[in-house]
Amino acid sequence: RLRFSIAHEPPSSQMKSPYPPDSSVKNILKYRAFFEEVLEKKANAMCSYDLWFVILAKIVRDKNKGIHTHQQYVSIFMDNFEKIKSRALEIENNPVYKDLFDPRCSGENTGVKTKIGRLTKSQ
Repeated sequence: RLRFSIAHEPPSSQMKSPYPPDSSVKNILKYRAFFEEVLEKKANAMCSYDLWFVILAKIVRDKNKGIHTHQQYVSIFMDNFEKIKSRALEIENNPVYKDLFDPRCSGENTGVKTKIGRLTKSQ
């Protein structure tokens, strides 16, 4: 199944092991199979989606604006959509950077084949 982001946790529908009641240290050994399964199913490197937000963070930093709300990030993202998309595809399609990406969410699915690559500014 295609991964979406390094931060994305697999949904319960993808998990065979039962979810622990909490993720505290006391449950780690008891639910070891669950945590091993999460690690197996999670993206273990960047996905296209992650790269877009790294580029957005750089733009925000370079603008040196005090960003305090989600809507401010969304506005900067939309104002710079084509620039972000272009730079992300340039990095993602450069073989020098291939080891930065989890092949389950990039690699053969790089560029326009990824969820992010299919986005248009109107979405």
